[in-house]
Order: sequence, then structure tokens, then C-alpha cells
Amino acid sequence: MKRLLLLVITVLSAFLGIMAECTDPYFKGGDEKLQQWFVKKMKYPQGALVMEKSGCVTFEVTISGKGKVEDYTVLQSSDPVFTEEAVRLIEKMPKWEPAVCDGQKTEGKVHVTVQFEPYTWMHKHVKSGNWFGTAGAGIGISL
Repeated sequence: MKRLLLLVITVLSAFLGIMAECTDPYFKGGDEKLQQWFVKKMKYPQGALVMEKSGCVTFEVTISGKGKVEDYTVLQSSDPVFTEEAVRLIEKMPKWEPAVCDGQKTEGKVHVTVQFEPYTWMHKHVKSGNWFGTAGAGIGISL
């Protein structure tokens, strides 16, 4: 009976060892902070801003074990006018918290969507006083 119990414990231990505890990479502060960072750093494409055009670009992003963007692939873009700026933002992103598997930091993949919304962008940049000085903002106000 002791041998059978020992065998069951050994098999269970081996099986549970195979099932590693892993977490995905995440942006410090979560998705809301990531979108705020995008809006703050975004240079809205001039033609799209003038036309009040909105859209988004979705990426698959590889985050290294050190939290850096290592690679990315555009999965979907609502309009090519947004793709170039979205790529620039992805390449400039600050460090993430990397994936962790069995207590070890490791590479992981996430899907990231960069949203372009002219009213949100204008509100942020007019409020901060950066509206006229930001590249891509080709709108002026005349009274």
C-alpha cells in the first residue's frame, strides 16, 4: 500500500510540474494607462485630423524577458494613414512587465490596439497647450 501511495504521489508531482504557472506581459498601469500614453505621444496624421477621421491599428507584440518590445506584426489596420504613426508608437513604447513562467521572466506575446480618435487627441493636446506645437496638427483657429 505504501508503494502504491508513493507511486501516486510521484505521478501527481510529475504531472503538476508539467503544468507551469505563467502570466502574460502587461503594461504598467494597465490598458487605460497604455491608451493614455498613446494619446500623449501620438502625432495625429494631419490629413486624418483635418477630416476628423478615426481608426485603429492592431498589433501582435513580442515583449522580451526584460520588458522591451522585441518584435511586432501589424494584424489589422482600419486605414493605412494610421499605420505609420502606430508603428512609431509601438517602437517607442516604454518597458512592460514581462511574462513570468515558473517564477522566471520570459518572452511573451500580446495584442495591442492603437486607437486614433481626433476628439480625444485634440482634448488632450489643447488642454496641455501642445496642440499647435505638435507635428501633424495642421488645424489653426482664426477668430
